[in-house]
Amino acid sequence: MLGGFTGESKRVESFRVRNSTEQKEEAPKRLRCESRWTGDSPLKTKRRARNGFPAVLEAAFRDREHGSLDRGFAVGKNRRGFHTFLTKPWWSIGQAMPEATGLRVNETATRARAGLLNVIASTTIFLLIAAPQLDPVIYVGPFVIFDMFTAAAFGLTPLSPTGVLGTLLTMWVRPVWKPTQPKRFAWTLGGSLGVICLGMRLYQVANTWIIGVVAICFMLTWLEAVLGFCVGCWIHSRLFECEVCEVPYRPYDNAA
Repeated sequence: MLGGFTGESKRVESFRVRNSTEQKEEAPKRLRCESRWTGDSPLKTKRRARNGFPAVLEAAFRDREHGSLDRGFAVGKNRRGFHTFLTKPWWSIGQAMPEATGLRVNETATRARAGLLNVIASTTIFLLIAAPQLDPVIYVGPFVIFDMFTAAAFGLTPLSPTGVLGTLLTMWVRPVWKPTQPKRFAWTLGGSLGVICLGMRLYQVANTWIIGVVAICFMLTWLEAVLGFCVGCWIHSRLFECEVCEVPYRPYDNAA
């Protein structure tokens, strides 16, 4: 009987030693994983880590499996924890969030798209000044009009060319979800500017005026791409009462 107790004690002690060794080996991996999902630096994560498996890491894993609006994770069981390329259904302008009413659009992808449109605008201005005989507006105008209005109707994917490319460029960047109404309003304004620009070209308005309109598009896309300030969204907030737009998108950075 005593030998049985001794053998059981040895097995328990062996299990504890093995479990402790595994925890020490897994600690760096857990810290890296926590840094990845919470966005903190490894040093800050290490300082905050306590008792082997921090509560914030458990929350991060939980958010990775079920999705979180505040932390910016995709909806559904996405093992990578990032947003998907297509919305469900594909013609929806944004993603449905279980923690908020209405649809959400990925702000990271919209800023990447704004950067692409900014390049198009700057190239158009350069050609209008350096090589007006190429007549870039007659080609760029319809493209921008189609791109803006399809994004306003069906979201960034799969019909908007710059939206598709912007989404692809940010597939491995943690998304930041924001309401779709201000973005739809802003994209409709952008399409309207494209219509004005193309109309000026068809009515043979002087290139100086056309350059002025394209320069406005350049500034608007630059503000959104570089500074994250969407002028159309700001106008929307002043014209319409939008309670959902006032919800803080990421009220906290960590759970510790």
